[in-house]
Amino acid sequence: MSRLDKLPTDWELVNLGKLGSFINGDRGKNYPSSEDFCNSGIPFINAGHIQDGNIDLDSMNYISEERFNLLGSGKIKPNDILYCLRGSLGKTAIVKGINQGAIASSLVIIRPFDCILTDYLYYFLTSSLGQSEILKYDNGSSQPNLSAKSVKEYKVPVPPLEEQRRIVAILDKADAVRRKRKEAIALTEELLRSAFLDIFGDPVTNPKGWDVLPMHEVIQTIEAGWSANGEDRRCESDEWGVLKISAVTSGRFQVNEHKVVEDILPNKSLIIPSKGDLLFSRANTRELVAATCLVDKNCERLFLPDKLWLIKPKPKFANTEYLKFLLSNPKYRSLIARKATGTSGSMLNVSQAKLLEMYAPIPDLQKQKCFAEVVWQIFGMREQHELTTIEANSMFNSLLQKAFRGEL
Repeated sequence: MSRLDKLPTDWELVNLGKLGSFINGDRGKNYPSSEDFCNSGIPFINAGHIQDGNIDLDSMNYISEERFNLLGSGKIKPNDILYCLRGSLGKTAIVKGINQGAIASSLVIIRPFDCILTDYLYYFLTSSLGQSEILKYDNGSSQPNLSAKSVKEYKVPVPPLEEQRRIVAILDKADAVRRKRKEAIALTEELLRSAFLDIFGDPVTNPKGWDVLPMHEVIQTIEAGWSANGEDRRCESDEWGVLKISAVTSGRFQVNEHKVVEDILPNKSLIIPSKGDLLFSRANTRELVAATCLVDKNCERLFLPDKLWLIKPKPKFANTEYLKFLLSNPKYRSLIARKATGTSGSMLNVSQAKLLEMYAPIPDLQKQKCFAEVVWQIFGMREQHELTTIEANSMFNSLLQKAFRGEL
């Protein structure tokens, strides 16, 4: 590791296997299956539950205490580090706020010894230096895989405990800044959902008594795009790209979610989204189908695939801002999802006919226009928060780089 060959004299470069014990999940006959999961009980954590350094309890699977007691290994304790061995290699979290739990085979528990602080080791594993260790053991297969044995070989720069405490204190402050920036962005999303309900009420129960119309009277056009084969990378300035479904899935327009397309017929008609357009994902899993977003910036060389629609309302009835938050309301969206058809849960489809036969409350246009102004004001706030978040992330990553080279 050339970037760590000039450490301070009182630092050591130590194999991770000498800094803590490693505990795999129980892979024997008592390993839980989906049939063993229940709505409450003891958390059974897999790689998907690790999100941004935290353990996401909202999506958690649970097992009974009886099943938990049958497990021979893989039982967590507070302040354990969880590390992902398969799929999203290197995703990491510290166990906090969970007294009992078990891990899936895609994870390993790292239980640090007294010679190293848990937070110090966690920050190293999430740093670019820690992540670069993964590359030494990447076998290049379609399903990336690590073993606990290979993770034990990672080289970790270890300063004296007092220096570890100093480094952790600095990184904690920088991490708190960037997390607050992210929370501010999330609050703008919640603010918009709350504003919609305050102004228009629940769109399913319609407590404010708005006129209810069928969607075929409200929507002027629904245009589907063209799915072209493409290379999974971002476009250069002179290239064309087709958007992925993931450009819409989160409910926000993700302009970087696209593929480069080289062979486009000269007279091919393409749908290029513009600022203010409403996009709708007609096909996805049951949880993600019928996602919508407002395009918040013009796209010059990106076009829609056939699984994304561009929906234009009739101006005398509705605007795109109202329709977006109507369609994305959890209760109303679930009604749309029920109309999705398909033979499996992996990919369901909503037809235009099914969407157009739905009914919805349509408030007066003046209130919709007022709401639209609020939407774009908050979008502007969100953009500013995102810029400061980029700066905070850059500062944090710079500190991480310096911390583990002994330069902080």
